Amino acid sequence: MIGFAGLLLLALVLVAKDLNDKLTVMTSSNQEYQRMTDSQAHKIKQLQDNVRDEQSKAQVSAKRFKSTESELRKKGESEVRSMEKQLNSLQSQLHALQQEHEGLQREYEELSENSIKASYTW
Repeated sequence: MIGFAGLLLLALVLVAKDLNDKLTVMTSSNQEYQRMTDSQAHKIKQLQDNVRDEQSKAQVSAKRFKSTESELRKKGESEVRSMEKQLNSLQSQLHALQQEHEGLQREYEELSENSIKASYTW
């Protein structure tokens, strides 16, 4: 009977050792899995932080762009108004010069006619 009890005790010790080995492997595997998930969680957090930073930069850039666009639009409108004033002034000058030219042209024609008439009367 001691042989049977010894075998039974040996079997129980081997089963306990096998369970302990499996538990050790499972614990090790769980620790590795935990490290992997912690690492992935850290990477995800870094990516989320990067996305937030880039979104903030994009918002700042968009605001700067809108501000610059507004300034350039105002400057362009101001330049257009200034050029329209210059154009109106130049058109007025042109019109005045054209009228003066027409008056001088009529005067020249009258003088030419008078000169021709005067030369026939001599």
